[in-house]
Amino acid sequence: MGLPHVHDVLEQLCGLAISVEQACASLGVGKTRLYELRSGYLKARAAGEVPLWRPGVSGGNHAAPWDEKVRAFLRAAVAGGYNYAFAASEAERLFGAFLARSQVRRWVIREGIAPAPKPPRLPAHLRRWQRQAVGELWQLDATPDYWFGRDEPSYPLLDMLDDVDAGVKVPDFAGESVPRLVHSSFWDRKLLPSMVTVSQ
Repeated sequence: MGLPHVHDVLEQLCGLAISVEQACASLGVGKTRLYELRSGYLKARAAGEVPLWRPGVSGGNHAAPWDEKVRAFLRAAVAGGYNYAFAASEAERLFGAFLARSQVRRWVIREGIAPAPKPPRLPAHLRRWQRQAVGELWQLDATPDYWFGRDEPSYPLLDMLDDVDAGVKVPDFAGESVPRLVHSSFWDRKLLPSMVTVSQ
């Protein structure tokens, strides 16, 4: 894509012969960059300097490459255990290279001198019935067994556990059926959770 093509597209855009979308597609740029080009082109046209006007650079890294002495020092400093901020500060003091900590970090990772940091660990999956506050969910376990010997009937041991801290809320024995617990004084005091699950 040559300079005459850029001039032609911008001239058509300013004359409303093509749309913004068509101009972006023709030049291969986004709308923000297109508006910057149009602004510069209009200034040049108002000053009668269109033949001399050229688009400026946009985006990317246009800084001069670092001197080999700076790169060698950064390799030695990072390998010696110094952090990126100290390495950048010393590069400025010793060589006059104004570097930011983030620049040193990206350069070190790109050069393979230090491994890239691991991505943050995702939070553990919470099952839909799990709760975060005490009293939101209790689990009712009913375990039948011969708790008092084989000569006695098999009583279910009713155990109410809080889902958050596994604290025992209502240990009790039921003689015939589980609903006996529902009418206990514990429920009468209205100490009710938001949800109850029953393991089978």
